[in-house]
Amino acid sequence: MRVTPGASWEQPALADQRRVETWTGEIFLLDMVAMLVLPLERLEVPGLPFVLNDLAVAGLAVLASVRAPRVRGTRGAWIVWIFAAILVLLTASMYLNGPGATYTLGLDGRRRILHLALLFLLVLALATGRIHARSAAVGITAGVTTATLLAFVKIGGDAYPGRLTGFFGDPNVAGLILTVLGPLIIGSQQRRRRQVLLGSIFVVAIVMTQSRTALFSAAVALGWRLIGRRTARSLGMIVPVVAVWAIATFGSEYKQSGSFADRAGSDWLRDQLLVLENAHIAAAPWYGTGPNTAFVSFGENIFLYHSSYLAARAEGGWPLLVLVLAAYAGVFWSLMSLPTQRRNVWMESSATAVLGMALYLGDVFLSTTGMVFLGLALHYVRANHPDGGVVSRTRRLRAMAVPTAWERAGPFPPSSQMSGAPPTAPTPHGPSA
Repeated sequence: MRVTPGASWEQPALADQRRVETWTGEIFLLDMVAMLVLPLERLEVPGLPFVLNDLAVAGLAVLASVRAPRVRGTRGAWIVWIFAAILVLLTASMYLNGPGATYTLGLDGRRRILHLALLFLLVLALATGRIHARSAAVGITAGVTTATLLAFVKIGGDAYPGRLTGFFGDPNVAGLILTVLGPLIIGSQQRRRRQVLLGSIFVVAIVMTQSRTALFSAAVALGWRLIGRRTARSLGMIVPVVAVWAIATFGSEYKQSGSFADRAGSDWLRDQLLVLENAHIAAAPWYGTGPNTAFVSFGENIFLYHSSYLAARAEGGWPLLVLVLAAYAGVFWSLMSLPTQRRNVWMESSATAVLGMALYLGDVFLSTTGMVFLGLALHYVRANHPDGGVVSRTRRLRAMAVPTAWERAGPFPPSSQMSGAPPTAPTPHGPSA
């Protein structure tokens, strides 16, 4: 073979290797765009009886079905059994209640079970790397931040004048997304300036929602960020329980103080609904009244339960509530059990926010927001645990190279480590304490 002097030449194998685009060094547009719209739970698709994020979840499930896992290890595999138990329990509850079950808004139990099955697949796809984690993190960051900024100037809707809504559709939904995904997004930024900027935006937005539950939950999340790394793991599981108790206690004592003095009417309605919810649960069998039955009627109006703890008991009784809490507690413990230098306390804060928001919102535990958190958290655990790591594989589909600024933006190992190269020393993957 003749080689022209001065021309660059490599062996074919090395040349092929250089041309290969690795999984971890790119941003995949489909993954990023689908994750970008996931937080927008009220954005409807014209002409279709679905919201946009339902289509995104279904699309991500299809993508994941044709991809191989991209992360090593079996950490968090137990959540598969929890998800399976939830689906079996709800299916059994649906059939045991029979045709006498009361379904709301034309949604029967089968549609609810299918929706949950897709969300569970989303969690597993994120946890195993079938959905590109870096693209997912960038998409969530862009989606939540953009929707928040647009809501500041009333673009996307103003259904509750004086309170932040926008494309979120509801101030309480906005509070849920900002308090749960906000810490996760902040923790994914390794530059302090970017953390401060995004943190400031989200804090202002949470205040503008005027959601008391979101304000208390955000305070608890921030508190865990400050003390979490210094808290012994043996006490770590107690802190969220104390936080939930504190939100319930102080939330009741100060719910009509200061700028919330005009909430007497809405609080009276909430109290009336709580009486109906407790009566509904008291009359239900131990396996609940079936999927999609966590609604009560008051006058001519129908309301979703105002507590996810009670909603779980309505749909699947105590067994469902125990299973759901076990999923979040297990993920929280897995995050805390990582080596100290690899813990992401911001991500742990998101778990405490979920438990707080669930006190006074009816669909938190099994919401898209909650599932995104579980999926990204489990991926983080697998990618950063000593017996795990991300697998680098070739990919023939086109992808967009990661800009240098984005290489550092994700809450996951940098490309040098994710490509399979052994690190010379442990590197922290998350914000410093």
